[in-house]
Amino acid sequence: YGRPIYVSISITFFCFLPSADGGFNSYRLSEIEVVDGDTVKARIHLGFGVLLDSQPIRLTGFDAWEISMRRKTIEYAEDEVERSRRAAAALQRLLDGAVEVTIVDEGRDNYGRILGFMLIEVEFEEDGGIGRETRMVSQYMIANGHDRSPLIAPRPE
Repeated sequence: YGRPIYVSISITFFCFLPSADGGFNSYRLSEIEVVDGDTVKARIHLGFGVLLDSQPIRLTGFDAWEISMRRKTIEYAEDEVERSRRAAAALQRLLDGAVEVTIVDEGRDNYGRILGFMLIEVEFEEDGGIGRETRMVSQYMIANGHDRSPLIAPRPE
């Protein structure tokens, strides 16, 4: 038991470091489950047949409303929960139309979730053939009103 666990931990730690050129690594995702408008659980393909199953990933570049009415000491109103449900549904529709989903690793948050910038590949008809285009999930979510960050007033200290 000791050796496989050690190898797994070593690979996980190494793969989430910045690449040698100072950029960040990107990984293909599969088996994606939408948790809320800015969080998913997914299988991460690290390469060489190495997979991380059911990893929580907090999407960066936008901040959707919370799906739960209670989060630690903060209470959310029902309209915020409804906005979160709409954001989660929009994210699910977007992912359903993707032929490939990639995450650009940006480290981890205080809750241990992977932070990542999500890109999707979509196909479309073009001049009698099929074209492909990369889209930024954060850009789509912001453009469609699923980002709460511009609406939040700073909390008094």
